Amino acid sequence: MVQAGEIYFPRAVTNELHQNRYIDTPEAWALDAGLHVQLAYEPSNANWERAMFDAGDVVDVDAEAEPADPKVLAQALDLQAAGFQPCVVTEDVVDRLPIKISLKTACEQRLQLECCSLEQFLVSIGFLADPGAPVPGAGRDIPPAPPDAVA
Repeated sequence: MVQAGEIYFPRAVTNELHQNRYIDTPEAWALDAGLHVQLAYEPSNANWERAMFDAGDVVDVDAEAEPADPKVLAQALDLQAAGFQPCVVTEDVVDRLPIKISLKTACEQRLQLECCSLEQFLVSIGFLADPGAPVPGAGRDIPPAPPDAVA
């Protein structure tokens, strides 16, 4: 999907990930994907300013480096303005008030952008099975093995 130009994220995302000392699987994927993103660009200043005005408290004021979240929001706004229906994929769903709001709150409550978890995204593209979907064969009576079956 990345090489097909279907996934967008600003360069600031990979820059931020390079600064973390513990990299989990989604972050490792993003670092690798960042090398292949065809449409990475800096979002427009107008939408960056809008993101900061409407949801500037998504940034931890004590952050040591430039955070990627406002650029992610601005890029989603750019895509929305271009006629796309962006969905921000994030695991940042818990507000840490008074320090900062989550990316989910910034999307849904401040900027009216769609967002979803990584799991929801992977289910939506068919990469993972829907955890709420019935498991084929579940609940079916399994006949006992014949007496001469070898286990």
